[in-house]
Amino acid sequence: MADRLRIVTGDVTRDGARVAEAVQGQDLVISALGRRSTFRSEELIARSMDAIVPSMKQAGVRRIILTSAFGVGDSLRDAPLIPGIMYRVLLTNGPLSGRYRAAERLELHGMPKISRADVAHCILAEAESPRFVNRVAVISY
Repeated sequence: MADRLRIVTGDVTRDGARVAEAVQGQDLVISALGRRSTFRSEELIARSMDAIVPSMKQAGVRRIILTSAFGVGDSLRDAPLIPGIMYRVLLTNGPLSGRYRAAERLELHGMPKISRADVAHCILAEAESPRFVNRVAVISY
């Protein structure tokens, strides 16, 4: 799978032409946007769609995998106030464990966290064998 990935970096909110170039010829788009201060990431993701979606339509790309943190957007309704704030910062740089769970809804206890490596693994698995088409998935240990 890694040999088929093309990673593009840049500012998706400021360079629509670069986004269009990146999307051209792709089977799907994976957006793993984030900010150092994750408390405003929902705005970033919403603003990025202004460039990504039209570029996908123009290039005929019909599939996107979009990542966000639990507690952002609609998922906030499932989180208590304090954990909802903390969920936004609990991705770790730990190693790939392969022991994560992914489902539309998960029962979460305490302060769940997950490594970026496990999130990436789940995203790549979804790219190969889509389970969550037109759905939101929660990923956690």
